[in-house]
Amino acid sequence: MSVPRDISLVSFDNYSWTQLVEPQIDVIELPVEAMALACIEILFDLMDGGASSEPPVRRVFPARLVVRGSCAPPPTR
Repeated sequence: MSVPRDISLVSFDNYSWTQLVEPQIDVIELPVEAMALACIEILFDLMDGGASSEPPVRRVFPARLVVRGSCAPPPTR
């Protein structure tokens, strides 16, 4: 199979190797550091007596699509 002629490929996280292959891989880049800091803040809050009966904590983080050429529309038949 050929990428992107036969199949499209997209990955999460912007690892450096995704730019080293041909074609370069499209990625969804996530703010990993911000996500880790939020997890630590939530954990510390729970350790400081945050009530476990509260609703789950929800956070929304922005993602960015990095287009490099490994995705294409399906072929027309």
